[in-house]
Amino acid sequence: RLVPDLKLPGTLLTSKKSKAGDFRLRKLKGKRNIIMFVTPGCNVCAAEKEEARRMVSSEKGVKVLMVDIDEVISGHPSLAGRIFDSFDLSSLPFIFETDRKGRVVRRYMSL
Repeated sequence: RLVPDLKLPGTLLTSKKSKAGDFRLRKLKGKRNIIMFVTPGCNVCAAEKEEARRMVSSEKGVKVLMVDIDEVISGHPSLAGRIFDSFDLSSLPFIFETDRKGRVVRRYMSL
């Protein structure tokens, strides 16, 4: 199943850099793409974000997109509605993986 074709604001981590911006979920094109919905003040989210940074620096071809759901809700309310319709965000962090073609290969992951 393909990931929804949403363009989300977030921070993209690669082995070379960290870049803030808007990113299309189907166009990440990494060997492994990890998408993380997180929120500030969440200790589990902070631990998963730290592990994601380690993963990106040690594993070639991994891209991690971190989406701050609080930022989306406050700055992009109509997009927030589409995100909540597309993903089960009842518990954060919500982490899943896609392949380079945008197919979801794992859900409800922990890094």
